Amino acid sequence: MKRQKEVTQLVSGEDFEIVTDISECEKLWKTFSVNKKISDMWEFKFCFHKYFNNLPHFIVHKKHGKVVGMLPLSYDNEQKLFKFFPGDDDWIEKNSIFLHKKRSLKELIKMCPANTKLTGIEEIPLYKKMFQDDDCTYSLYPKEFNYNLNNYHKLFKRKHVRNILRDLRKINKKGVDIIRCPKSYKKYYKIVKKWSVKTFGDKSYFYDKRFVKAFSDVLDLFMKKEIMYMTVVKVDDELAAIDFGCIYGDTMTVFAGGVNPKFRNQGIAKFINMEHIKYGFDCKLDKLEFLAFNFNWKEMWHLKKEKLFKFMK
Repeated sequence: MKRQKEVTQLVSGEDFEIVTDISECEKLWKTFSVNKKISDMWEFKFCFHKYFNNLPHFIVHKKHGKVVGMLPLSYDNEQKLFKFFPGDDDWIEKNSIFLHKKRSLKELIKMCPANTKLTGIEEIPLYKKMFQDDDCTYSLYPKEFNYNLNNYHKLFKRKHVRNILRDLRKINKKGVDIIRCPKSYKKYYKIVKKWSVKTFGDKSYFYDKRFVKAFSDVLDLFMKKEIMYMTVVKVDDELAAIDFGCIYGDTMTVFAGGVNPKFRNQGIAKFINMEHIKYGFDCKLDKLEFLAFNFNWKEMWHLKKEKLFKFMK
């Protein structure tokens, strides 16, 4: 596809350019992004663009020929909406509006086309009245507890933490094996897909073949970058739970996984969640991220709610 440009001039010395060529979009992205978090990485986003194949629509703000801001969008042809690149807003969180000049934000938002839906925006430096509250994301900061699980447990009501620890002891008595980042991760990925579709049907992310292929590429990327975080739990020598994520810098993010339907309602989800937290404390990580949506446990486990924002037009 050849590079396509649309240039709109509002005042002298100021204009906006729409870039749709993917190679030009990549150059722009890498000019702005400092790769502070995993979702800032072009390679991560491109895994989803490759299979969802939504048309890029990058809005570039220039003043006197210099780029001062960029809003990276894609057009979702199925939903007829402009969304954050790569357009898979049902899963990717912590999206960024790239700014060299903070005041560029207002002008970029004004240039959004009709039928724009921007979700999971992490930071709003100015003009917050233009945005609405979105779902929260949930995190834990081990340093606040001096990397001591007992200090973390003090947040819970005594009866609640006793019940959690009792359930974990029951599972441990059956004989538990924990496997971290096995080289045969693709085999375990296929198992998670099977579990998820069996449990949630067409509500599962893994029901969408595009997502399955995209996340498979994500796992390849994590392995290539040597940032893969993966936990496999076996109970009595039978696979019980598998989760995938990454450790990027000093932040662990748990992205996706599943529980063997045979072990549902047996406390195995509690077990693997506590394993993530324990591992993060043991490794003295700065932050443990468990993404958005409460899923009936994150608030009960006293994870910190962190605001995300959205914009609709």
